[in-house]
Amino acid sequence: MTIGDALKKVRLERGLTQKQMCEGIVSRPFYAKVESNQTGISAESLAKILFLHEIDISSFYKLLKETYMPKENQMSEYLQNKMMFAFDRKDLRQLKEYCKQVHVLPGLKLRSIVSVAYLDNKLEQIEQQTIKEIYEQFDEGEKWITRPESLRLLANTMPIWSQEHLDFLIGRLLAYIQKNKSISKIMIERYLRLLENYLGLCYERKTYVTAQGKIKVEKTIKTILDLTENVFHFMIYRFFAIYFKYLIEGDYKSANQIQDILNKYGYEKVVKSWSKINM
Repeated sequence: MTIGDALKKVRLERGLTQKQMCEGIVSRPFYAKVESNQTGISAESLAKILFLHEIDISSFYKLLKETYMPKENQMSEYLQNKMMFAFDRKDLRQLKEYCKQVHVLPGLKLRSIVSVAYLDNKLEQIEQQTIKEIYEQFDEGEKWITRPESLRLLANTMPIWSQEHLDFLIGRLLAYIQKNKSISKIMIERYLRLLENYLGLCYERKTYVTAQGKIKVEKTIKTILDLTENVFHFMIYRFFAIYFKYLIEGDYKSANQIQDILNKYGYEKVVKSWSKINM
């Protein structure tokens, strides 16, 4: 879908005329040419139109992906979504099938190697050169915090990191979140996914049984709860944080109740990927 097609779609959904859609920003004749794909529109004018009518920018740009996103990026996104789905279901066979297709995508290749090794209980067989390549992505201060590809790489390769190194990186992320109050929703969701993976690994490694480990886990839970407060779109992450809080407190009855409620409302696949209760 072109920018013109997308503008027309959201305009009609709101029952607006072309004049109402662009009033005070560009002329109606010019706007009509944009909708009919006869001319382009500046980023500034487009942003003004979207903000004027309170059109969600992330949703709008999703309409444009197929037309404007490079084919390689589209393939990468498709494969990483498929891999994530297979990993969450712990479907090793399917994950291996998708991994065969990522050899030309370096970042995705590293993530796939670790994901397969983790499900196959063969982390110790990962080559040192591969581990070195992953570590090198995080040697530039805090730059990785604002890079989507780096965030995905860390989220999918956590099992190979030492707890000390992982705690350091997550500590930096939590500090960044705390001091930045204008983070976009799409970045917040990336951070939530990363923190969810971190908590799952902490539970698996039982780091919360030590006083220091528990402090780090509790700080992470609090950050998730703060980020998801009054944001319906992020409620599933909020449920996870509360569920995890019950787990480390040993309140397995309450943890099970959360799982039961979510299963009842169709979130079985999500719940299946959560940490299992260690009693």
